[in-house]
Amino acid sequence: MAGKQFELTLLIGFIHSLNAVFLVIDSLLNAIPFKWFGFLYFILWSTAYTTFQWIIHACGVTWWPYPFLDLSTPWAPLWYFALAVVHVPCYAVYIMLVKGKDSIFSKLFPRAFVRSDQRLISQHQKAA
Repeated sequence: MAGKQFELTLLIGFIHSLNAVFLVIDSLLNAIPFKWFGFLYFILWSTAYTTFQWIIHACGVTWWPYPFLDLSTPWAPLWYFALAVVHVPCYAVYIMLVKGKDSIFSKLFPRAFVRSDQRLISQHQKAA
């Protein structure tokens, strides 16, 4: 996978870095309770994006946004498997981010910050 078409440009690096920064900021500022089945969202989003790219390619577009999505290479199945495996540590890092936020913010702001799991418990108690 060498050549001009597979070159990592500054723009691509910047876009992905900015996306990661926004994910971290959003995760730090939101109060959405963390659930373990959230990993399904990672899987569903990746599957939807890949399927969308396949459909676009089937309609005549020859450019792939990522070189490993190209199905004409013999390494394509390995790339797709590697992409699926890489999601696991990425999700683990996200879990640590959310758990760390809950731990640190509850100590820094003991009266203002309610941990996401405690919010679920209090809502359940009010409903009962």
